[in-house]
Amino acid sequence: MVPLLSELLGLPGMEVEAYTVVEDGLILDVEAHGESAHCPRCGTLSYHLHQNHWHLVRDLPISHYQKTWLRVNRRQFKCAACGTPFGEDGNVLDLWNRQNRWDLLSSAFPMVLEPICCPRCHTTDVVKHGKSAEGKQRYRCRNAECTRASFILNYSYRGYLPEVKQQIADMAVNVSGIRDTARVLKVSPTTVIEELKKTSPA
Repeated sequence: MVPLLSELLGLPGMEVEAYTVVEDGLILDVEAHGESAHCPRCGTLSYHLHQNHWHLVRDLPISHYQKTWLRVNRRQFKCAACGTPFGEDGNVLDLWNRQNRWDLLSSAFPMVLEPICCPRCHTTDVVKHGKSAEGKQRYRCRNAECTRASFILNYSYRGYLPEVKQQIADMAVNVSGIRDTARVLKVSPTTVIEELKKTSPA
């Protein structure tokens, strides 16, 4: 979830889950998190999610991006009382009438977004790839020539950071010991050994 973008978007009950920088602009993935909705026919509160309907909606420009789209999941519930399928409360596709606010935000936050880049090849052609054991979003690089299978933007353990791995290799070139390298970089000696195995010639 991207709290700042969710706040800027200003759609009640909707959250921006992720964003993708494309050649022509920006795509925001928007979804609701409510577990229930009222049936418009009989008024019964329904918890049964029936279908997901994804819509790509052209929105007003944000920041320095010339074009912005919202990829919206308008969920459909099914009433347990009368059996009527219906869309969740509120018309999430009514996304217009915000020109003045976006103009203000674009001038106030000219560089509010940064693209998600692969830490190995630095391409922005990445897709969501599940979540880690800690619940953090994992991404996969779609560059066929890149050797990086997947990555996380904010690792909990320093030993997974690309810059730390590079520092391990640099310190090895300067003949630093394994324990000294682990102590300076605040990682375990096992991490240092495993990384040196990867970088050492066969």
